[in-house]
Amino acid sequence: QGTEFLVSRQVKAICHYKDYIEVHDSTQKIHTTDVLILAIPLNALQQINFSPPVPMELRKVMNNKLKLRLMLTSFIAGYGDAHWRNAGYSGSFLKNEPFIVGYEYRPNVYGGMMIHDSGSESLVRSIVLKAFAENYGEAMETPHSYNQHTFELSSLAHMPFTTPWHRIVWSSSAAASTCYRGFLGGAVQSGLRAALNALLLVRPQVVSWTDVADVHCQNCPNIKDVGALQLWMSGLNLYNVGYYTLYASSVLLALQLAVKKFG
Repeated sequence: QGTEFLVSRQVKAICHYKDYIEVHDSTQKIHTTDVLILAIPLNALQQINFSPPVPMELRKVMNNKLKLRLMLTSFIAGYGDAHWRNAGYSGSFLKNEPFIVGYEYRPNVYGGMMIHDSGSESLVRSIVLKAFAENYGEAMETPHSYNQHTFELSSLAHMPFTTPWHRIVWSSSAAASTCYRGFLGGAVQSGLRAALNALLLVRPQVVSWTDVADVHCQNCPNIKDVGALQLWMSGLNLYNVGYYTLYASSVLLALQLAVKKFG
């Protein structure tokens, strides 16, 4: 079957039945599916009408609003000279209040980030340059180029939802359960788990319990460090061992009988 991507369509309603799910979009179209993977933040569920309503624990998360909204602004400043090196520093900078991180990006370029409240974006430049000037000299306050970009800081005020709700599977960076939650790696891990959960619903015979278990971070062994004997032993199983043992015993017994008869 072909795959079709429908863009510029907003999901308006999700009707959850026993054996299937109906998805109603903004163009009045209805899409029917066996399993639905929702790869959206949980707070975005408020924009979708669910029938029947979502469980109470999910509604608590949807209605949970953080009192403080934090932003992260990354910046990069260019100078004619590396003033921090002239002052005898490597350029690594850390300040607690406000939280500022600075580092040497290139020989004459300085970069970093600052965490602040929402609405303080216009003050970031003056705050960080003043902090750098106090440590590296007044020349840090006058870069010949300066750029900054502000992002909303990811806030995870709920436990990860890794268990499907009937035929609805949750998938997002915040739904990752073991590592890199809130980051790109968490989104990849969550997507893999969601795909296996969906496969468990539609093709349970091809999925084992180890497949749907949470993936844990671990150091993978280097295949080059494994010897030939270990590789050969790892390829054996009980059936092969039993079969070849019986085969070798039969050959040995036949040889012994032949020696006694003709020897």
